[in-house]
Amino acid sequence: VSIKCVAWLTEAPGAFVTGDSEAGVLRIWIVSKEKPEESLRLKQVGFKAVCVLPSESVATTKEVKGKVKFSSRVICLFFDGGVGVYNLRNSSWDFLRNM
Repeated sequence: VSIKCVAWLTEAPGAFVTGDSEAGVLRIWIVSKEKPEESLRLKQVGFKAVCVLPSESVATTKEVKGKVKFSSRVICLFFDGGVGVYNLRNSSWDFLRNM
């Protein structure tokens, strides 16, 4: 795992995301655990930066099948110039501009 960038998930104390510098993998972590809660392959190229968008409503987390599901949206910048907003709740892109 080669971490390029980190951002705290403001909806849950101790939760954060990391962006991989080589493989375009977004990982969701909880500080009390050694391994990521979830790994999401979003693109074939590495991340340049990630930033969690502030929520206009009260952010919530919920547990689904033993996994914590977050409601944050994450701005993702990639080394190929691509940019997107990834929705953790829906596990999909709200916006993606590939380069």
